[in-house]
Amino acid sequence: MAVTLFFFEPFAGAQVLCHNGAMIFPGHVSAGYLASHYLHTDQRTTMLAAVFPDLVDKTGRYILRWSPSGRVPAHSLLTGALTTAAVALLTRRRQAVVGWAAGYLVHVLSDLVVDQMVGEDTSGGYALWPLTKVDIRRHPIWTSFQLYSVGVWLFEVLVTLWAVLVARRRARSRGIILGLVRGPSIPGNAGGPGPGRGPAGGRRAIRR
Repeated sequence: MAVTLFFFEPFAGAQVLCHNGAMIFPGHVSAGYLASHYLHTDQRTTMLAAVFPDLVDKTGRYILRWSPSGRVPAHSLLTGALTTAAVALLTRRRQAVVGWAAGYLVHVLSDLVVDQMVGEDTSGGYALWPLTKVDIRRHPIWTSFQLYSVGVWLFEVLVTLWAVLVARRRARSRGIILGLVRGPSIPGNAGGPGPGRGPAGGRRAIRR
């Protein structure tokens, strides 16, 4: 049975049901990190946007109980566009704005991919909400993991490992660049005795 969100009744076709499986938190964080890396956007903004839809919808559905679905309203591209506009007004920074839009889009696309992998034909309804009707089966959140196939878990692991490898490579590159900037270490400069000082740091007696 479809349930109408009374918060969004002015919108046409705002009928929703609870969702099935979706990408879990580590996968979304990793996808956001990869988006920020390859698109050269603000990393924190992009990664926040990559988890923002779940922070809103999952909290509203499973904790606050004000929404009958874990996919609306924040998994909608309309909400993504509105929040991107808000980021633009608040920050006026191109990297932050592009990063928010990229992270948001990556989240929605990742969930759509997982939906298809678990065999759920949502036709992307929640992404176009409230213009379309979202018709998804109702069940507790823990049963989402029971719907995961080996392919879904592999997808999650691969995305996470990809992000870890990129992060390690970036850290290594920064270490090399930092070493080049500092230059080779000079013996005696790193805590060694300076001119006119003895081994214990005291001033040597000067023979006349």
